[in-house]
Amino acid sequence: MSRLVCALLAGAILLAAPGAGAGQSPGVPDRDSLIRRLDSLTVTLAAAREAADQARARRLREEAEARHAVTDTVFVGPLRIITPSGQGETAREIFEEAWRDYDALIAESPALDSTWFVFQWPAASDPVFVPAGEKVRDLSYRIVTTPGRVKETVRTNIGAVLATDLAGTTLAEWFNQPVVLPRKLDMVYRTLATSATSSVRSCAAGTLVACRSILGLGLDDDPSDEWYTAEERQEFVTDYVERMSEAGRIQAVEPDVLSCATGGDTDACDRVVHGWTGPRIRPPLRRAADSRNLLLWIALERGGREAWARLRASAGMTPEEALAFASGAEDRALLSEWHARITAARPDAQAGLPRSLAVVLGWALAMVFFTARSTRWRLG
Repeated sequence: MSRLVCALLAGAILLAAPGAGAGQSPGVPDRDSLIRRLDSLTVTLAAAREAADQARARRLREEAEARHAVTDTVFVGPLRIITPSGQGETAREIFEEAWRDYDALIAESPALDSTWFVFQWPAASDPVFVPAGEKVRDLSYRIVTTPGRVKETVRTNIGAVLATDLAGTTLAEWFNQPVVLPRKLDMVYRTLATSATSSVRSCAAGTLVACRSILGLGLDDDPSDEWYTAEERQEFVTDYVERMSEAGRIQAVEPDVLSCATGGDTDACDRVVHGWTGPRIRPPLRRAADSRNLLLWIALERGGREAWARLRASAGMTPEEALAFASGAEDRALLSEWHARITAARPDAQAGLPRSLAVVLGWALAMVFFTARSTRWRLG
């Protein structure tokens, strides 16, 4: 293309030179001939420029597609997964395993239908292209991690999207977490059995009214009397006074608080605790996420594939009413099965004991054998 530019410049110089035209030297083209040649060169130059621009645009487009290519789009049930080239089978295996938990329970989910999951493991250096205007859950792992952690994160993200289906219901406020099948019920049992709170221990012993209360069902505006005994409520106040004293702010403590903490005034304790809000009065149940997930899961299993649709339509119902509506069972039946599953997950206190005894006995016999052998280090 530089030669074309030079030719144009040469033509322009000739046209502008004195004496060009009539009376020019023999063998030199006349003015009209030069103008025609210059016009043809201008057309050639424009065509060359257009071809160069198209080649450059094509190269940039190919580079962009190489960086942002969506070469694998995987569908698992209602799940839509975008993944870089070469990761499609990995994504399919992981999402199929995760979806098995939900397949028999979820007939339809508007939230899942409108969400793309971007899966990269390991993550590519450039972002993956996602259709414009779509909701996206990005599951890109730029650090070294284990397959188990990846699978757990995929399940959690599916559950988080599902939970948005419940937006606008009282059940969503009570639940407030991803919808996932709890897999550590033995830990839930340990939490119930070893709790220092009497209401939690009562639930562990099989008192369903206590289980209902610690799960946050059927509570009034001030559940502290249901959750804690008078002595436990006083302990809350006493702990608070001790913290204020350690911080040098004992003078800021109200008279009722001091009467409760130092004099054991039960009425004063009740007035203080009933007036407290927020984190001062903690719900008694630890691992509440797994506990509530299990109860929700039982309701879905009992209600079948349409149970999720009924939960989505439960606006205006209390959480316990919504669970009963979805499952077709009374809340007492749901709580009974909830307690039975947790109890069934109780760790075996004697697990491994026979093997341990055998190992100890073996070592003892070995020590006796070697001790009884005659050696030159033996005395006597």
